[in-house]
Amino acid sequence: MQLSKLLYKNIFWRGLNMASVFVLNVLIAQVFGAANYGSLFYYINTLAFIVLLVGFSLDSSFTFYNAKPATNTTQFIKIAIMWSLCGALLATFFVFFYNKILNDSFSTTNCFMYVGGMLLLTFFTALFNAKHHYFTQNLTIAIVNTILAISLLFLKNDFNAFTQLFFLSVLAQGVAIAFSYILKYRQKMPLQNIDKIALKPLLKYASIAFIGNVLFFLTYRVDYWFIDYFVKDKILLGNYIQVSKIGQLFIVIPSIVASTIFAVTAEGKKENMGQKTIKLSKILFVSTFILCLPLLIWGKWIFPFLFGKTFTLMYQPFLLLFPGILALTILLPYAALYSGKNKINQKVIGASLSLFILIVFDIFLIPTYNINGAALASSIGYFIYSMYLIYHSKTLNQD
Repeated sequence: MQLSKLLYKNIFWRGLNMASVFVLNVLIAQVFGAANYGSLFYYINTLAFIVLLVGFSLDSSFTFYNAKPATNTTQFIKIAIMWSLCGALLATFFVFFYNKILNDSFSTTNCFMYVGGMLLLTFFTALFNAKHHYFTQNLTIAIVNTILAISLLFLKNDFNAFTQLFFLSVLAQGVAIAFSYILKYRQKMPLQNIDKIALKPLLKYASIAFIGNVLFFLTYRVDYWFIDYFVKDKILLGNYIQVSKIGQLFIVIPSIVASTIFAVTAEGKKENMGQKTIKLSKILFVSTFILCLPLLIWGKWIFPFLFGKTFTLMYQPFLLLFPGILALTILLPYAALYSGKNKINQKVIGASLSLFILIVFDIFLIPTYNINGAALASSIGYFIYSMYLIYHSKTLNQD
C-alpha cells in the first residue's frame, strides 16, 4: 500500500484516539485542578519510565520484524504476553521493596495495572501497526477514554476513586487490544515454549533501540523530576505538565507520520523514503507553526479558559517550548527513518548529546526561572537532537 494511503488511515484513527485523550485531559484538569493534576501525571511519568525499562523496547523489534514477510506471528504473541506479565510483576516487586526501604506509599496495585496494561498496549499496538492495521487499538482507547470522561460526572468529588479507575482502565485497554490482535492474527498456538531462535533477533534489535528510547524519554521528561526537586510546587508542576501535554498534542501528526515511515522503511521496499522524509518534515514544520499560532497569540486567555483557573501559568513556558515543538516535528520522522533502516547508533549518539545539554541547562535554569527555565532547556535539547539527525542523514537519503 502506498505511503500516502497508509498516512491517511493512520492519521484518521490515531486522531480519534488523541481527540479522546485531549478531551479527557481537559476534563481532569477542570475537575481536579492543577495540584491534583500535577500529582497524578507526575506519578504516571515515573510509572511510564518503569514501563520503558521493563519493556526493553521490544515494541520497536515487533514493528521492525513483524513488518517483514514470513514472520512467526504466534511467537510474537507469546513473547508479548509473557514479557508483559513478567514485566508487570517485576515492576510491582520493585515498588513493594522501594516502599519498604524508603517508607514511601506508591500503590503496588496501581503499578501492576499500569505497567501490565501499558506493556500489552504498547506491544500489541506495535504488532498491529506493523500490519498497517490502525483501527482496533485506536478505537479501543477512544472508547475507554470516553467511559472515563463520563465517570467524572460521578467521581468529581473523589479524586482517589477516579485515580483507581484510571489505572484499571489502562489495564483494560491493554487486555482488550491484545485479545483483539490474537483473534485477528493468531495462527495455531500449541502449548510450547517460546522459540529462542525467534527471541534472539528481537532482543538484539531491542537492545540498541532500548538505549535510544531511554535517552529520548529522559530528554522529553527528565524536566518533570527537576521541577519537582527544585521547585516543590505541585501547581507549577501541574501547569508545566499541561504545557508539555499541549506540546504532545501538536506532535501527534508527526508521530503518526513517523510510525508509518518506520513500518514502511522496515519492510525494505524501495519507496525512496529518504527524500519523502525530507519533504514530509518540511510540510510538518510549516503546518505545526500555523496550528500553533492561535496559542502563541491568545494562549494567555485560552489556557485558563480551557483547563481552569489554576492553570494561569502556562503561557510563558509554552512560548519558550514552542521552538522545541517545531524541532520535534522534524526530529520524529528522521528518527523513524534511522530506526527503519536499522541505523539506531546515530539516534543513540544524538539523544545522548541532547540529554547532556538538557540536564546542564535544567540544573542552571530551573532553580532561578522554574518552569520557564525548564521549557527553554527542553527547546535547546530538542533543537540539538534534530540538527544532529539531519546533519548525519545524508547517507540515509540514498535508498
